[in-house]
Amino acid sequence: MRILFCSQVPLLKELGATKILIELAEELQELGWSCKIASPFEIRSEQKYEKRFNIILFSESLKDYLLKYAPEYDVVEYDHIYLPYPRTEFCSKTLFVAREALLTHHLMNLSIPLIKNYRSRLHSFIMGRFDKLFHEKIMQRVHITLSQADLINVANYDDKTELIRCGFPGEKIAVIPHGISRSRRFLFDAVNSEVPEEPKVVFVGTFYKRKGAADFPIILEDIYNKINGVKFKLLGTDGNKRDILAKFPRKLRSCI
Repeated sequence: MRILFCSQVPLLKELGATKILIELAEELQELGWSCKIASPFEIRSEQKYEKRFNIILFSESLKDYLLKYAPEYDVVEYDHIYLPYPRTEFCSKTLFVAREALLTHHLMNLSIPLIKNYRSRLHSFIMGRFDKLFHEKIMQRVHITLSQADLINVANYDDKTELIRCGFPGEKIAVIPHGISRSRRFLFDAVNSEVPEEPKVVFVGTFYKRKGAADFPIILEDIYNKINGVKFKLLGTDGNKRDILAKFPRKLRSCI
């Protein structure tokens, strides 16, 4: 069996959505599958991949790429935003799977807490309506992409429940959770659950409201109050150190 994963994120990062694809491909290869991950640079080979991501241009490039290469694979998998085209345009023998790393439906139903500063509040006041219109347009693309896919791959049962509520048949939705691979599980099993002499907590990810930035000060302060001498390290924040530290209580800043 041959499977093609189409990534909208550069593979150079090997984190987040990209890491999910890399680890899934590794697991499938151990089961005898032949796996390929196509990066956005490859999908848009005829044009330079822009730093400012353009959803429509990438979708058109993905369509052209799959028209050309999908017949070579038994399965192709792509993000649930980027293929809003009729299924009949593509190879009928290949299984087309829409993948969600972050289900767009939740962005329409959930209110993400804002960082409590004037810039966040001003942006929300000015851009709130535009953000809503943008997400509504994205939802239209998502609905078509999911409707035309042969199978939908979600990461948890909450996502499946939400899609069923929106009218998608349950038998079309497969739940494949993100998790620790079998080859690495033993490393976690070997970790002592007792609090170490020098406790350290590491978080890997951007310091952004969608990643819980508004909740971080409360979470870290709670840990700080319960575990003596704890230190924190934030990796890959994609932000200015001074600005990020300013979001935390003064007593925590020397620990971060």
